[in-house]
Amino acid sequence: MILVHGSHEKLSLVDEAAASYDPANFLLQACVSLMNQHISESTLPDAGHVAVVKRYLDRLEASDVEGIVALFTEDAQVVSPFLGCMSPRPFFDKVRDASGQSRIEVLDILLSAQGASRAMAYFVYHWQLRDGTEVRFDCVDVFDFNEQGRIQRMTIVYDTHPVRALVGDKYA
Repeated sequence: MILVHGSHEKLSLVDEAAASYDPANFLLQACVSLMNQHISESTLPDAGHVAVVKRYLDRLEASDVEGIVALFTEDAQVVSPFLGCMSPRPFFDKVRDASGQSRIEVLDILLSAQGASRAMAYFVYHWQLRDGTEVRFDCVDVFDFNEQGRIQRMTIVYDTHPVRALVGDKYA
């Protein structure tokens, strides 16, 4: 008897006919059933969080403020080391108004290992300013989601030194 498991797939007994004749397999079958239930409940929200993060990054690169804001809750907050704590619309309006054609190089998208409704995007931001200056920096955006899968809070983490050295406070 072999248990088969794949990413986001249900576990199953390969030799189910033989298992039905052996009462000792009842416990094994019950465990498989419980594990399938856990897999279904625990993987679906994470897949949704990854999709939201990917949409966010695509919309950020396109300077699509309306599309970005639609991913957030009404009372969401963006915490930025450069601009402080703001509501999403004014924050992304400032980013759009300060930006030219920027590019995002996604390095990884990570999910919480602690059971939180949280995901992180690790990327290189090739931020082109309106005056043509390009600032390149590694960034991690930490997304906290509400029960409906919308972004409740986004915390931006990066070394502000290269940004402030080139930009100063003219976009703050």
